[in-house]
Amino acid sequence: MLDLYKYKKIMFFFIIGLMLSACGPPTPTPDPDELVVVDEVSVDLTLDWYVATDGDNDNSCTTPAEPCLTLGGAYRKSRPFDRIHLDTGTYVESGTSGSLLHLWSTQNVTVIGESAADTILDAGSAVGGVFLAGTAKVRLENLTIQNTRRGSASGCVETRDDSEAILVNVILNNCFRSGITHNSTGVDRLTNVIIRNTIDENIDPDFVLNGSGIDNGGEMILEGGEIYGNGSSGISNSGLLLATGTVIRDNQSHGIDHTGTLLILDDVTISGNGIFAPQRAGILARGSGTIRITDSRIIANLNTGIVLGSGQELDLDSTIIRDHSSMGLNLRAGSHSIITNSTIQNNGLRLNPRADPSNPSAIYNEGTLLLTLSKVLDNRYGGLVNAASGRVYISKSELSGNLGDEPAVNNHGDTSYLQITQSLIANNQTGDRAAVVNNNGIARILTTTISNNSGTGLALGWDNTTSFISYSTIVENGGNGIWPGRFPVDNTIIANNTAGQCIASIPIGGGTVTGTNIDTDGSCGFPAASTYTSAALLLGPLADNGGPSRTHALLDGSPAIDAAVGRCLPEDQRGELRPGGTSCDSGAYEDPIGLPPSVASETPELTATKNANCRYGPGTAYDIADTLFEGQTALVLARNQGNTWFQIAGPSFGTDCWVSYVTVKTSGAVDAAPIGTGPALPDAPPASPQGCFVYDQNQASVCTVPCPSNPQPGGVCTP
Repeated sequence: MLDLYKYKKIMFFFIIGLMLSACGPPTPTPDPDELVVVDEVSVDLTLDWYVATDGDNDNSCTTPAEPCLTLGGAYRKSRPFDRIHLDTGTYVESGTSGSLLHLWSTQNVTVIGESAADTILDAGSAVGGVFLAGTAKVRLENLTIQNTRRGSASGCVETRDDSEAILVNVILNNCFRSGITHNSTGVDRLTNVIIRNTIDENIDPDFVLNGSGIDNGGEMILEGGEIYGNGSSGISNSGLLLATGTVIRDNQSHGIDHTGTLLILDDVTISGNGIFAPQRAGILARGSGTIRITDSRIIANLNTGIVLGSGQELDLDSTIIRDHSSMGLNLRAGSHSIITNSTIQNNGLRLNPRADPSNPSAIYNEGTLLLTLSKVLDNRYGGLVNAASGRVYISKSELSGNLGDEPAVNNHGDTSYLQITQSLIANNQTGDRAAVVNNNGIARILTTTISNNSGTGLALGWDNTTSFISYSTIVENGGNGIWPGRFPVDNTIIANNTAGQCIASIPIGGGTVTGTNIDTDGSCGFPAASTYTSAALLLGPLADNGGPSRTHALLDGSPAIDAAVGRCLPEDQRGELRPGGTSCDSGAYEDPIGLPPSVASETPELTATKNANCRYGPGTAYDIADTLFEGQTALVLARNQGNTWFQIAGPSFGTDCWVSYVTVKTSGAVDAAPIGTGPALPDAPPASPQGCFVYDQNQASVCTVPCPSNPQPGGVCTP
């Protein structure tokens, strides 16, 4: 602060100068040509204050040579926006108002240490941390705050009202209740912050859940940093939180307990959480909100990777979920999930005796799940359980290497819905030759390979007429190819399965057999001309033949080439266009002979940007035939004249239907698609005749039918 005597002296001469200039002769108006423009000069009015362990609060504290002894001493001398520099050392502070630093109203200060390892603010287990209220702001850099206890601040840092905190290269250690508590309308920003060992002295010390690393009820941004070893969850979020490059590990409860409206994680690692608490998760999401996770790793949390509650939406992209004692994903009724380019692997280990013993499959779903371009690999107790209320759409994905008593895919509930398209289910092991894909609800299997599994390939249910399988390949499984049932089978190959292709002839069960289906022992009851020896079928091994998953190629001369009859699905399992020759091929693989190499890049297709109704015709007057879910793609079969509606093959039922341009993004040569029309709508009441406005002899505007040429004043009307 300025010396009071010097301040009064300066102000005295400043006022006298103003008085003399006011009493002098009038100042002449300067000639514009003589005016001199002076560059603006930015003046930094911020002062720097210094603190050292050998300082004295009676010093000026304005230079490193005359430092204060304590942070509180320097803060009392400072003004808003000043900087306080802490030298190397440990500062055991008694603080003010029960806190190390207490900021009210519009107070604003920056506190800078030498490094988090060398500059330590220690509350001595006696006072709270840094407390902010009103519109106060603090910036903390290169220091550690530790050993806080009950005080005005709940945590090493707490922000309330409209206050904000910025922390850069800071360690928050052994904090009371939380490392940082944020309940203000401002935005807290943490960069390279470590938060560890939070406690709560009011909770029974024998009970381990006693302090979150972060308790966020507002808006918070994390960049880098590590949150570990805290007594409860790593992060408790009831607000909006964005984390990039952060590690959240080894906390005693959940990695993140999310009850807020938005959680965004990018390049985040969540591992080893739930050490002492049963049935904890890497992420627990409750209430209504949204979670978006990209390029992240959710690994070896002691129970479940992610638990998604009713009302929560999950968008998971390019993320690994693996090595959990129970489920990788527990998606509860009323939840909605989109999983893309991700891997769910090696879950259901049951290594933790406190882990949830029920449903330890990789994915347990009761909500709505879209799984695209993803892999479900090497899990114990099955890959996917879809329960009573669940709806699952799997496309361009792989489920392989899963083992245990459960099927790789178990569509478990009577009303559950399962659709698998352009996917691979292979090398799974099930107990006692149980079905690899088991269905009690409704299941649609299209353009999919089921191969090299230990049990029977597919069991869709005896009395289930709403399920079907089309253009798929079911081969080389350890049990039968298909259990019998009343479900339709269309243009499918069932071959080389160890215990036989079908347990009983498919038509005996009442199912509809359409197209050209092929087996290798005649047990399916297909026409005799559709039964071939294994050698004559000329089916290649399961291999990488292009596309997102492996397939069995049709070798030259295979009777399945160009054999399909009836409607042809637009793509094979690899995404290659059908037909490749004069007709489509039976099974999941389309032989590419005859397909011009340039066609694929020009192929018109669309991707849903939101969940889209697919209608029987190009307009909202038509009934809904199917649904194209956000992220799903389809080939454009036709378009209307204005390119406002596009016809596709419905993803669920294969029925041609139309989607509006406002719900999709198109690519390829869309204008090359043919113009199409929908079926006739039901008879509607005859429309009233249309006319136009015409002036009569009294210059009154009258609606006239029919409309004359060049009407005045004009305009369409209905009498």
